Amino acid sequence: MSTDMLRSMQLEEILKYAIRYCNENNMENPVDVLRYIQCILVQGRPLDIEAIDSTIEGETNYVVIDRHNILESSFEEIRALENLRLTLEVQFYEESAVDLGGPRKEFFGTILRAIADNYFEPIRPWSDDYETIGQIIALSILQNGPLPSFLTPEICDDLLYGDSPRSFVKDLRKGINALGLQELVLGIPCLKFLFYPGTPKPVTLKAVTNLFTPEFSPEGSNSRSQETKVFMRFIKYLREVAGGRRGQVTLRKILEFATGSDEEPILGYRIKPSLVFVTNSLPSFIPMSNTCINRLTLVKATNGESLPTDDVLFNLFDYAFSNNYFGLQ
Repeated sequence: MSTDMLRSMQLEEILKYAIRYCNENNMENPVDVLRYIQCILVQGRPLDIEAIDSTIEGETNYVVIDRHNILESSFEEIRALENLRLTLEVQFYEESAVDLGGPRKEFFGTILRAIADNYFEPIRPWSDDYETIGQIIALSILQNGPLPSFLTPEICDDLLYGDSPRSFVKDLRKGINALGLQELVLGIPCLKFLFYPGTPKPVTLKAVTNLFTPEFSPEGSNSRSQETKVFMRFIKYLREVAGGRRGQVTLRKILEFATGSDEEPILGYRIKPSLVFVTNSLPSFIPMSNTCINRLTLVKATNGESLPTDDVLFNLFDYAFSNNYFGLQ
């Protein structure tokens, strides 16, 4: 059966088909299973662009989110959606970035952190928001967002297997079942990994430097010389960040600035992260990025120009990596 035919089926039919298909084909790797389910369950526009010079089109769930009121604005927008299977397209208030995958990833990371802080530390058993929270968790899992690592094993046991779950867990279960996640976990046991992910993988200096491959000009060129100089300073800055010497800036913030997420997606990056160099017509060395293609851009000096001192340059880096706007160019 073709992917398009499967996507056109009703949710219950797809869940039964997916469970049967994965079991009959002995699919036991949760990443492979999730990739398959995402492929047949998510409708509308593709989730991410697949090449730097391409674009994507199709139907989406368009939501408008207030960064400064992330919980209320997100809950209102998600509750208004009629078909949760459509790709989410996120627009932040007063920002011009077009969501081709980057703003959506940033949204999921931001809203899940706010949910963890406000609804699970401590629990609000009287709140009627947990069903919507469950829907957001399901959307994040299926649309390349972070896993819900803030859920304790006790809550997960109650959510997925409990016969008489607590009231807030019952609402949470109703939310994830809007996209059939509990039924999928029960039918394909390896998927419980999505709710019991364990300790998040640390973001290290080595991981960040290996992730962002610099795209240098040819050896011996003037451009290569300037690119090498700013890249060496950037590596020195990363060491400062890794050592906790740049205030609130962390390696996770830099990763989020460049890719829209502070951790590598469970299904990996559709486009490998890269680091490029540009000459800015303005007298500024503030880094930029395009989170839809996972690209970090450093500004190199022009011929005859010198880079600022470490103090000045590193303060500009701090400013960029602490400011969400610059990560959505």
